[in-house]
Amino acid sequence: DAGALTVAYQPKVEVASGRIVGAEALARWLHSTRGMVPPDVFIPIAEHTGLIAPLGRLVLIDALQSCRRWRAIGLDLGVVETPAAGFRPAGWSLVWPCRRWLGTS
Repeated sequence: DAGALTVAYQPKVEVASGRIVGAEALARWLHSTRGMVPPDVFIPIAEHTGLIAPLGRLVLIDALQSCRRWRAIGLDLGVVETPAAGFRPAGWSLVWPCRRWLGTS
C-alpha cells in the first residue's frame, strides 16, 4: 500500500530530570485491510526479501527530516536513532551524513 509505511517516534527520557532528550524512530506499517502489522511480522519479511535496506533508508530519511523540523522550532532532541539499521554497509558511519543533513559540523 502506498503511504502505508510510516515512522513513529518513541521519546527518550532522562530519568533524573524527566526531560525528553531524544527520540527513537520506529517503522510502522498500517495495511489498508489488515490494520496495523506488527514489526515482528514485517521486519523479518523485509530482511528475507532484501527490502530491509529501503526500509532502513525510509526510516533514516524521515528521522533526519523530523530532527531538522524539531531544531527549526527550537527543540534540540539529540540524535534520533534507527534501531533496524541492517541496511548499513560494514564500516559505514551515520555521523557525517546526519551532520551534513542537519547542517552541523
